[in-house]
Amino acid sequence: MTGTKTTTTMKTAGAAAALALVLAGCGGGGASGAPTDASQDEFCEKYTSGFVGAFEEIDPEASEQEQAEAILESLKSWADEMADLGTPEEMSDEARDGFELTIQSIQDLNADDLQDEEAMAELEDKLSGDDKKAAAALQTYVTDNCDFGGLPEGLESPSLPSE
Repeated sequence: MTGTKTTTTMKTAGAAAALALVLAGCGGGGASGAPTDASQDEFCEKYTSGFVGAFEEIDPEASEQEQAEAILESLKSWADEMADLGTPEEMSDEARDGFELTIQSIQDLNADDLQDEEAMAELEDKLSGDDKKAAAALQTYVTDNCDFGGLPEGLESPSLPSE
């Protein structure tokens, strides 16, 4: 297995993780009942460590499917932990909506989604303006309040497409 294959999988999965910030999950659930009393430090530490953690234990010798499944398992575990932790009280309602969309979206992902850049782009195109605004509000909150230091080489902090 080449480093290029691992890098491609990581970039695709990284894009999927970032795109999860703007995907609208179908139906309720996810983090809609998550607490609203997390400290900002707890929230930021869990938020950033989960994103980084999804890529830390990728086996470069594994197939792309196995890598995608490992990343997905890590992201889903992180989403469950984030739903249990909740958000800081000072987070805006719009950013909170973005948080709920993110958690639900990650819970709805499957390993094939992480390997299909076209499908991810199509999902993004289907977002409503309100969903994009909520995701942007969460992105702004995270960017303004959390440090994404220590991301694996080749990945950047999650960013959102413009409307």
